[in-house]
Amino acid sequence: MLAEARYAQCLATDFGVRDRFTAVLGVGEQIPFDVGVIDLAFSFGCFHHMRWEYLGAELHRILAKDGKFAGTDPYKTPLHTIGTKILGKQEPQFYCRPITPKRLMKMKKWFPDMMVSQQAPLLRYIVLGLEKLSAGYFKLPMSTMMTLARIDNFLGRFFHLQNYGGLVNIAGIQSVCPKTKTRKNWRNA
Repeated sequence: MLAEARYAQCLATDFGVRDRFTAVLGVGEQIPFDVGVIDLAFSFGCFHHMRWEYLGAELHRILAKDGKFAGTDPYKTPLHTIGTKILGKQEPQFYCRPITPKRLMKMKKWFPDMMVSQQAPLLRYIVLGLEKLSAGYFKLPMSTMMTLARIDNFLGRFFHLQNYGGLVNIAGIQSVCPKTKTRKNWRNA
């Protein structure tokens, strides 16, 4: 996490927002912020490492009224299951559970109007498989990966594969101010 926080600080500097940016390290199920103080929370590829029975409550707790959260994570599909059986998990030592409809329901408990959309799985798994089989020698630049993602999404829409997408995007809005709730602040729990 420390290397990622340092990288985020470098990005903030590059984008000219370093004076308004603070990287905070913490655990997703115990986010180190007071009740109702966050306007926007974003996770790219981290939600599937968290226990959603706690994550929804934490996001609900820290978001200010009308605060928003969004994330993009792996979604469990038949292609994901086959790929994992053939290639193994990318990070076998970590708690890693792709998003499923059952996990989405745990988040909808806290964010009933949460938006969910899937992206097509075609090219992503081919690239991950090549990387894994080549022991890391096959690496594509981020710009190429972004281009492949756009192509993948186009193919998914063209072949109507969105419902089988290997990635899921989720977004929600805090409609009730957490300060009015009786939940304890994590520091006082």
